[in-house]
Amino acid sequence: MQRRFSFAFVVVTAIIALTFGTLAGGIAGGFAALVLNPDSQSVETVADTVPDPTPGAAPPHADDSVTDPDGDAAPSQDETGEPVRVDPRESLIADIVESVSPAVVTVINEQRMEQTFPFSDDFGDDFTDDDEEADDNGSNDDDFTDGLDDFEDMDPEQAGIGSGFIYDEAGYIITNYHVVEGSDQITVVFSNDEEAEATLIGGDSFADVAVLSIDAEVPAVVAFGDSDALRPGEQVIAIGSALGDFTNTVTEGIVSALGRNLEIQAGFSMEDMIQHSASINPGNSGGPLLNLDGEVVGVNTAVVRTAGFGVTVEGMGFAISSNTAHALAQQIIDDGGVERPYVGIVYTPLMAQDLIGEDWPVENGVVVREIEPGTPAADAGIEPDDIIISVGGVDITSDTPLINELFKYRVGETIELEIYRPDEDEVISLDITLAARPD
Repeated sequence: MQRRFSFAFVVVTAIIALTFGTLAGGIAGGFAALVLNPDSQSVETVADTVPDPTPGAAPPHADDSVTDPDGDAAPSQDETGEPVRVDPRESLIADIVESVSPAVVTVINEQRMEQTFPFSDDFGDDFTDDDEEADDNGSNDDDFTDGLDDFEDMDPEQAGIGSGFIYDEAGYIITNYHVVEGSDQITVVFSNDEEAEATLIGGDSFADVAVLSIDAEVPAVVAFGDSDALRPGEQVIAIGSALGDFTNTVTEGIVSALGRNLEIQAGFSMEDMIQHSASINPGNSGGPLLNLDGEVVGVNTAVVRTAGFGVTVEGMGFAISSNTAHALAQQIIDDGGVERPYVGIVYTPLMAQDLIGEDWPVENGVVVREIEPGTPAADAGIEPDDIIISVGGVDITSDTPLINELFKYRVGETIELEIYRPDEDEVISLDITLAARPD
């Protein structure tokens, strides 16, 4: 049997169903919200905070004043988005160089070159005899010798070039002795290319230190640091006139080692040298080696480029310690030079071949070859072929050469020498009083 419902019944039924469905959906949605967000906190959606983009507009960029979560300014970025970093070390070195450079000078050694007639000795004394008659051309030897005299009036020419630095407001400059040795005139060139004539106050060839003075406005001075405070690995800066033409060349490196001995001539070594890796070249000699406080801790003096069998060496520069250079400079200013002790012998190091076939109780020392009359050695009774074994109780070896040990004493001091005398096959002790080294 087919049931028929009135229109009113159908409408009421639909309204009731819609009401219950809405309530059920709200309860389910609320339950889901509680499960997903147990704290029931209100969440602001992205759509509520980011405006709709304007059609055709470029996407927003970060402002330059972006801060990090702590509120500090974030580092600036380059075009790749990587942070731009400034190395404070590079800035520090540049500041030091800018401050010190006016006190660093180029030192030019100028000498009058001797001119001689190459055949004069072949002709004997008669070649320049004033009584010689004129030759067929009407000239005589006087005309020729007068021409030679003109060479004495020639201006000095550049014979060498190096570096130096002003360390005193009075205009005192320190450089290497070998830079100014034999000079007839010395010119210094400042970093601004101005020049001044310098006077050689004095120097010490063994320590390779010389002091100059200038009678000109002092543009800047550098301070001495304590070289004894240096440590291997510490950064250092070298400034000097590399190759003579490249003035105020700056290089940096590290202290490679301290207390090095460097043999610069047979039987003598420069002691307590600073070995470093800052690049130095001819022309750098006499220039300053600086620490990161801008203080002079050394005087650049030598570079080793080759070893035995033609082996090339890189990065081995040597500098005189600032404590040594400063003390010597003061002595030069006070006394006009450095007084070195002297004994008056000619000697050679004891070599292995000297011991061949001999049963001598010695392995190191120096062999006396000649004795100058009237010297401390002659007065002390030293004889030819004596072997000096020790000075003041210190054995003479390649690491402790005779001259270096003698230089530890002052003129007038009496010291003990231990000597092996082969003729008598005995070791004896002699006292010797040191004299001043002749000029």
